[in-house]
Order: sequence, then structure tokens, then C-alpha cells
Amino acid sequence: MKKKLLIGATLSMVLLSMAGCESSKRFWKGVDSEFGGLNRTVEVVGINGEVMRKYEGKFDVDADASKVKFVDEKGKSHIIYRSQTDIIIVDEK
Repeated sequence: MKKKLLIGATLSMVLLSMAGCESSKRFWKGVDSEFGGLNRTVEVVGINGEVMRKYEGKFDVDADASKVKFVDEKGKSHIIYRSQTDIIIVDEK
């Protein structure tokens, strides 16, 4: 019984000490993003600076060198293929 209490107290202290560090904040933000999505804005900006497309909502973004993918709140999948002239901006609200 004492061993379980000691383990529980130690685990609680470790978790509380990590609550304020930046790496734990990034970890929990990643968990929120993965399982529920975050409120975000995705803008596709052309070479002239004009916003060609804008998406807003709660979603998780998956990006690599050739594309940005996300599924919006209505369940529609969006894939934006990158080019040398377009800029894709993803901001958290």
C-alpha cells in the first residue's frame, strides 16, 4: 500500500513539475491538434500578394514539401499543391 502511494505521489510531482515547461505545452498542443484540430486560418497567397483562397475552421494540417492537406469541419478534404510562386500561410487563431 505504501509503495503505491509513493509511486502515485512521485508521478504527481513529476507531472506537476512538467506542467509549466515549453516542451510539455508543445506536446499537449500536438495532442489537441491531432485529436480535435485547432482553430486555424489557411491562406494561399499568389506571387502578386493577392489572397487567392482562404479557409477557416477547426482542423489539423498535414504539410510536406509538395502539398498541404486538411479536412474541414464539414468533412471535406482539401489538398493544396505547392508551387514556386505561391505562399501558403497557416495560422492558429
